[in-house]
Amino acid sequence: VGKTMELGSFYTRPTPPVGVKESRDLAHLHPELRKRFALVCQGYEAQTSRRLKITCTWRSPERQLELYQQGRRGILGEKPVTWVDGKTQKSRHNVFPAQAVDVAVVVGGQISWQEELYHPLGPLCQAQGLLWGGSWKAPKKDVPHVELPAELALGDDDA
Repeated sequence: VGKTMELGSFYTRPTPPVGVKESRDLAHLHPELRKRFALVCQGYEAQTSRRLKITCTWRSPERQLELYQQGRRGILGEKPVTWVDGKTQKSRHNVFPAQAVDVAVVVGGQISWQEELYHPLGPLCQAQGLLWGGSWKAPKKDVPHVELPAELALGDDDA
């Protein structure tokens, strides 16, 4: 997972992996999110016969800024990838362990971004006490995004 730094006599907090800008490793998720998200994945597969692929767990603030700028340069008419720049405002992906996870729906071995395929995530996340980005208001709606509510990440000072 990476090095740790001392925060008290009996607690060491994990630190992000060195030299990594973005991760898909479930080990880089907050333990509570990892546990609840596994149940969301099981429920999604049981309900839809499709699986979810992890596209991002932890993301460095530098990578967050790259993604933020990408949608603002007008490259190939790209729309914003994220609304958070990682500097003035942090994403729940930017804390470590990450308090957010992004997914893609796999259909016939290929990733699909068809929005309605993500709709089952809403009730499944709600049942596990997680927040689903698809319930956010446009234009910030983010259907592949799932995050741990701040109150469930207690003890994490950069939440």
